Amino acid sequence: MTCNGKTKDNKRCSANAINGSDKCFFHAEGKDSERLEARKKGGKSTVARFIGIAHLPEDTPDFSLESVEDARALLGKVANYVLRGQVAAQIANSVAYLVATSIRAKEAADFEQQLAEVRQQIKELKDSIGMRK
Repeated sequence: MTCNGKTKDNKRCSANAINGSDKCFFHAEGKDSERLEARKKGGKSTVARFIGIAHLPEDTPDFSLESVEDARALLGKVANYVLRGQVAAQIANSVAYLVATSIRAKEAADFEQQLAEVRQQIKELKDSIGMRK
């Protein structure tokens, strides 16, 4: 049976009702202390997942990300660290996302530079043939 409670936007709750009730765990009356304990337990388990997580020491040198080759080299190193258990997969996923973002930013900057150069060349060409705007 589906819960008869209402969500914050006044729609019917889609969670399953608990046994012996027409409401789910979150809408059932008299469950306040149990809900509080469940939230505490959930928070502790979330924090526990990241305590002791494998990461590089603080004195690990920075990696250059000036080129795509730099990015590929870093991703290769991080993959090996994960395989050896030196870096947690969650951290590796973050690194991969940051590297991809860095590459996209560099590509955008390179494109802007190329566009400015082409515009300058067009202006110089127009000026050389006496063409005005």
